[in-house]
Amino acid sequence: MWIVVKYDKKKIGLLVNELKNKFDDNLKIYNPKFKANFKLKNKTIENEFNLLRDYLFCYHKDFDNPYFVNILKFTKGVNNFVNGYKSSQKDIEQFINRCKKSENSSGYL
Repeated sequence: MWIVVKYDKKKIGLLVNELKNKFDDNLKIYNPKFKANFKLKNKTIENEFNLLRDYLFCYHKDFDNPYFVNILKFTKGVNNFVNGYKSSQKDIEQFINRCKKSENSSGYL
């Protein structure tokens, strides 16, 4: 089951490590990103942006169990969850599949 997590941008590395430690290898994390090029004077600057700003998708087969979601609530770096994720599983999967189809070889949209 997919969950939409709002996270603290400063603690994304800590969050990913905590999630990998708390859950087994079946945990999937998806955070769609894109690159933008800006021209400043005579220099071209490349910046990386998160499409969903401070939200990411987490998938684990046990997230339909409230116990596992409660564990995730108290993980360092997690601010909140988006409610209604259980009823929106089909929409979340469609969004993720569309993003993955439009990614390039580097993983950017």
